[in-house]
Amino acid sequence: MVMDVVVNGHRARFFVDTGAGYSILDAGRARSLGVSPVGADSPYGEFANLNGVRYRVGYLNSLRAGAMDFGSGPIALFQPASEDAALNARINGEDEDGIIGADILTRYKAVINCYTKTVFFKTGSSEQLHIARFAASQSFKRVPLREEVSRAFTVPASINGHPCRLLLDT
Repeated sequence: MVMDVVVNGHRARFFVDTGAGYSILDAGRARSLGVSPVGADSPYGEFANLNGVRYRVGYLNSLRAGAMDFGSGPIALFQPASEDAALNARINGEDEDGIIGADILTRYKAVINCYTKTVFFKTGSSEQLHIARFAASQSFKRVPLREEVSRAFTVPASINGHPCRLLLDT
């Protein structure tokens, strides 16, 4: 799923990826989107180590998607020459600028409808969503997610009678 976003007042396109623990931005697009790498004295650190790959950290002054305002904060800057081949192919092969990862999805309690390709975010103290009641009325089955140390989401499963966990990755 691809989401149209506005980064510091500039239009961009980000994948919605539950398999990505953190949100990232293509470093080559960062400057044109008004995002600069932070310095060594940044409270976020100059570099982030995500799944064994070292990324520069940038700072977004503003990130918006539709009516949702995510505010400001750090974001990992992806260099296409990095060792993360899967990420490289995903971003550069589709001409997207970045990824909305689990850090933002969990912070804003995202509910993703993959069928309609719609993402809902909980804002402030808005009325509680009755997702479970609606899902049950539509014959959905509840399966518990677990957030792993890597921030990835897994679900319990069984393959040929052997218990395991499967990665949930949009």
